[in-house]
Amino acid sequence: MVNEFIDPFGLWKQGIFSGMPPPNIDYLPPKTTFPARIGFIGCDDEAYQILTAYMRADYDVVAISDPNLATAKTIRDTFYPGAKVYADYRDLLADSSVNIVDVSNSMMGRLPLLENCLRAGKHVLSQKYFVDDLDKGEALVRIAKEYGVKFAVNQDARWVPAYRYARNLIHDGYIGKITSVNFLAIWNHNYVKGTPLEEQKYCLPLFGQSWFDLLNMLMDHKPAQKVFASLTESPDQVVKPPLLMHSLVQYEHAQSSISLQGDSADFGMDAVVILGDEGVILSDGAERGEQDLWFVSRKKVCKPHLEGDWLPGGFHGSMAEFIKAIEDGVEPENSAENVLGSLALCFAAIASSEMGRTYSPGEHGARKIGG
Repeated sequence: MVNEFIDPFGLWKQGIFSGMPPPNIDYLPPKTTFPARIGFIGCDDEAYQILTAYMRADYDVVAISDPNLATAKTIRDTFYPGAKVYADYRDLLADSSVNIVDVSNSMMGRLPLLENCLRAGKHVLSQKYFVDDLDKGEALVRIAKEYGVKFAVNQDARWVPAYRYARNLIHDGYIGKITSVNFLAIWNHNYVKGTPLEEQKYCLPLFGQSWFDLLNMLMDHKPAQKVFASLTESPDQVVKPPLLMHSLVQYEHAQSSISLQGDSADFGMDAVVILGDEGVILSDGAERGEQDLWFVSRKKVCKPHLEGDWLPGGFHGSMAEFIKAIEDGVEPENSAENVLGSLALCFAAIASSEMGRTYSPGEHGARKIGG
C-alpha cells in the first residue's frame, strides 16, 4: 500500500521524521458464513441507516415488525420486499425462520421487549443504549446465559475505520502501554429542538456514550478508578439540555478525557490523540464523517489509506461481529456484558456532573441514569 503522508500536526518540524509503510492491520468487518436470518423490530428513523448497511452487506432480513403496520410495510418495500411484516413483535418472535433479532425500537419500552426476545430463544442485537440501569442490564445478561443465546449491543463507533485500526494497533502492541486517550467532538446538537430528545435532561452525555464506549474499547476494557465530569449550557444554544460536557477518567497509570461540544453551528470535528510509551496515534475528521489517522513511532510516521465510513458502515461492523461470534461459538466483543462497562463510565459521568464529585464506575448512586 502506498504510504500517504500529510503533516497537519507539524511533525516534521518537531524533529527528523521519516515515512514508514503503514502496519498491515485488519480493520474491516469479518466475513461470516453463519446463515443469519434477521428479524428487525422497530422502524424508527435510524432503521433507514441500519437496513441500508445490512442490504449493502447482503444480510438476509426475513421479517420486520412495528406497531404501525403501514410503516413496517414501507420499510419492507424499500429494503427487503420479500420480508414478512408484523404489527406485534411477538408474532415475529414466533416466526421459526428468524434466528437473530435486531431490536431497534426507541428506548421507551425496550427492556421488556429485550427480555421477551431472549426468552424466545433468539440471538439478540440491541441498538444503543440498551438499558438505563446497570442492575437491569445485568439481569438481561443472566437471562441470555440461562437461555443459551448470544446478546450484544450495536456500538457502531467501534467500527469507524480509524477507530478500528487504532484499536488493533493498540491490541497488537504497536504503541506499548497507553498513558492517555483524549477525545474532542464538536458538532451542532441543536437539531433536537422540538423533538422528545430535547426533554431529556441528560441528552448530551447519553448521545456521547459512544465516546465512553470507544474509550472503554481503546483501553482494552481495563477498569477505570474514577470519573469526574462537568455539564453546562452554551450561551448560544437554542435547546433545553446542556450542550457542553467535559469528562476526566482516571485509570491506574493513565488518564483520559472526553470533551463534547454540541453547540457549533459552523464547524464539526471528531478527533482523538492516543499516547503510548512506544508510539502515538492521532485521528481527526469532519463530524461523524471520514477520519484520517496517523501513527507515529520512533521518529517515523505513516498515514494509512482507510476504507469505509461511520454511518452506515458501523452498523455492518456490529452485526458482522455478532454473527461471527455466533458462528464461532464465542462471546462477541460487543456483548451486552462488555457494553455494561461502557455504560458504567457514562452513568458515573452523569452522576458526577450532577453531584460535583468523582464517582467510580458502578458505584452506588451511579448505577442508573439520574442516581
